[in-house]
Amino acid sequence: KHNLLERSIQIVIDIPSDITIYGNTSKLFQVINNLLINAIESFDSTHICDKTISVRYRQGLAFHTVLIQDNGKGMRKETLKNIFTPFYSSKLTKGIGLGLFLCKDIIEHDFKGFIKVKSFVGRGSKFMVKIARSKREPA
Repeated sequence: KHNLLERSIQIVIDIPSDITIYGNTSKLFQVINNLLINAIESFDSTHICDKTISVRYRQGLAFHTVLIQDNGKGMRKETLKNIFTPFYSSKLTKGIGLGLFLCKDIIEHDFKGFIKVKSFVGRGSKFMVKIARSKREPA
């Protein structure tokens, strides 16, 4: 919250309060937190006036979907194709390149899902996290 206020970033959250996702809540928090921190940092070298991050949730028949989108600096194609590679970092002064690699690993192995990303330089990035619904969940 401090980082959002300090950087004048608005966050828009569209998540119902009655969601049940089965799995390790600490690991899911780690994934969402890492994606939010990356979205916040996407504004570090930009002069965008209307800095916005949106977090949306949608429930489908087979997957829970969390969308995290920013209107920050975006990523070049070269960066985009390497972001899930261990020890790859586009950050010049910080980061060891494990955050997105671990996010992908957690979602794929612990939640039987996947992560996709779209990004355009100067327009921002959109991460889509798909989490498999449990057989214990009501349809």
